[in-house]
Amino acid sequence: MAEKEAALPADKRIDFLTIVTPNVYHFDAATTFLEAGFHIVCDKPMTCNLAEAKELKSIVDKTGKVFALTHTYTGYPMVKQARDIVRRGLLGTINKVIVEYPQGWLAKFPRRWSDY
Repeated sequence: MAEKEAALPADKRIDFLTIVTPNVYHFDAATTFLEAGFHIVCDKPMTCNLAEAKELKSIVDKTGKVFALTHTYTGYPMVKQARDIVRRGLLGTINKVIVEYPQGWLAKFPRRWSDY
């Protein structure tokens, strides 16, 4: 995809790639598209380990492309509103909060694209 997009005229290709794949694919997708000349918007985590993060920073520096890291729901208006409601005490005293974000389905994915 990166090669085909890069071969298109500038006014026909994507402006940037948004990476919202399982975490283990973030590094490979980011490096592939950065090296093909595209800006990146990646949901956290940007990589699975420090070595990949350092290598990715080096690639960003070398290519001069934008690499933006998002943090899932923190910018959503509904999350900001919920935070405001709690801060203003509109819910009264909160005694307990239970939150789950199960992602067991991610366990089946290989560690790298090349492992398919």
